[in-house]
Amino acid sequence: MYFDSNIKKAVPETEWIRQNEGADYWNRETQNMITQHQTFKNNIQIAKDQLNQSAGVHTVQETYGCEWDDQTGETNAFRQFGYDGEDFLFLDFKELRFISPTLQGFPTSQKLNNDRGFLETDKHYFSAQCIQWLKKYVEYGKSGLEKTVSAQVSLLQNYKFLPYGSNNHLDAKWTRISYGCGAW
Repeated sequence: MYFDSNIKKAVPETEWIRQNEGADYWNRETQNMITQHQTFKNNIQIAKDQLNQSAGVHTVQETYGCEWDDQTGETNAFRQFGYDGEDFLFLDFKELRFISPTLQGFPTSQKLNNDRGFLETDKHYFSAQCIQWLKKYVEYGKSGLEKTVSAQVSLLQNYKFLPYGSNNHLDAKWTRISYGCGAW
């Protein structure tokens, strides 16, 4: 799905989700995305203030998701933020703390790390709810996942932000036993 901020609506992008979720789901997702949209606007203003930027167009990007290996049951998660195409902040799930690779992100990491409730909410979401939804979505899309077709990858151009630790390159792979759920 994607959120169209012009019409303020969550829009399904695949047939399997369109067929398996009803109006209540889309209304709930739309409300969640309206809240997220406002949060992003607020976060951009906070970042601009922290970086002494009073004008111009700026970008905040968040990637997050969970992974589940249906053979081993192993799970993993990621949550990271970029600002103007650069790494800004990421959540280390093993230590349950935010880390910033830049000095500019340090105040934000301190603020978030001092909010144990926020960290515990993220921990629960990514270790339980996200995995539960991932399993449900894999079941919905099972027939499409079992097709043997070449993987397709699309990237946004003009953004330097890549997953933390990627050494400025992106490797794409398709594996049969590992499923991931997240957002760009």
